[in-house]
Amino acid sequence: MNQEYCELLVGGKTSGVIKAAYCLVIILGVIFFLGILFTPFAIPLFILMGALYFILSNKLDVEYEYLLAAGEISIDRIVRHEKRKPQTSIKIETIASVKPLNVKPVNKPKNYSISGIKEKVYIIRCNDSTEYLLNLNDTLLSFLEESLPVGTITR
Repeated sequence: MNQEYCELLVGGKTSGVIKAAYCLVIILGVIFFLGILFTPFAIPLFILMGALYFILSNKLDVEYEYLLAAGEISIDRIVRHEKRKPQTSIKIETIASVKPLNVKPVNKPKNYSISGIKEKVYIIRCNDSTEYLLNLNDTLLSFLEESLPVGTITR
């Protein structure tokens, strides 16, 4: 296998608590908007509901795309299947080790993983002591094994 491109899209289901809070914020926002007609005290509450709506909307339907190409892993965050935002890229030559998460992180890792899905969470340690949490499957691990020295990846 001497391929130079591998892509993995990982996504989880949004919890019922976040969906319920999202609906509650929308309903309260409408109520407080109508309350502005009767009392000015509803204005700060309406603004608060708008801020909560913005925060919760970024937590709905989050996916991560890992793209291994041209000697680096680029990580994008996709929210609600609409907004794609590049998060980071990891040069393959800077990777010191790839291990399952059952190993305790040395530093606070940058979390680009989703819990509760079938792909295992791996911790990638780089030479500059940065750590990343990623959901990796066997295909992406095989591609990394081809590019990294023997013993760098622990399954």
